[in-house]
Amino acid sequence: MSDIKNQLSFITVFKKFREPYLSVQNGALDSWRGLAVVAPNSEVDTKGACLGRPNVHILDNVQTARDLGYGHQAPVIRDLLLKALPTINTPMVGFMGSDIILPDNFQEQLDHILEKYGYNIFLTVLKQHGKSTGMFLTSKYWWRKIVRDLPEFILGRFYWRAWLERYVEKTMPGLYFDATPILKIIHQEHDYSHIIIQEQVNSYRRAASVVHNFEINKVEVLAPIWPKMLL
Repeated sequence: MSDIKNQLSFITVFKKFREPYLSVQNGALDSWRGLAVVAPNSEVDTKGACLGRPNVHILDNVQTARDLGYGHQAPVIRDLLLKALPTINTPMVGFMGSDIILPDNFQEQLDHILEKYGYNIFLTVLKQHGKSTGMFLTSKYWWRKIVRDLPEFILGRFYWRAWLERYVEKTMPGLYFDATPILKIIHQEHDYSHIIIQEQVNSYRRAASVVHNFEINKVEVLAPIWPKMLL
């Protein structure tokens, strides 16, 4: 079995390292077993919270929603990718939430996939008990191509995943797979009220940065695209 540290790095975004997210994020980081992680310094004391984890690289000066005129620090995905990718030296890069736990057999299962398909593949892995994506996984090469056309979506709001799914379906025909049955990631449940508080609205869909993502989506909002199942 190959050393996964030479194959895969992650890009993620941390919430504040205080409860209820402190134990959630530390549990996720422990399960990643020293894999290289790149994240923006978008919350207070993110660097301080990660000092004891040499595998975590914190990026300064990543563009946020506040730079676009909104009242919170959620990163702009395009700028995060542009700044994170040059720091990554592995052929595969995963983009996933900081609340995701990797199962013990993750490396073994990823090895099987790469042996069969190589790096020229785009994988989505769904969270348990739903259709929400917990991880996108593809080569650094493909992320660099995607980011060229990626609009200034704000992370954690609707619509950017709809854009990404259609972009991948169009530019990587036959290479887009749902790896959920194989890479069985574990999503830790937690409260999402921070978004409503950040946006100062009583409905998530009315949030200004959600409307921002909707307006730059540039694809018709249709039923979701379901990739081929990877078995």
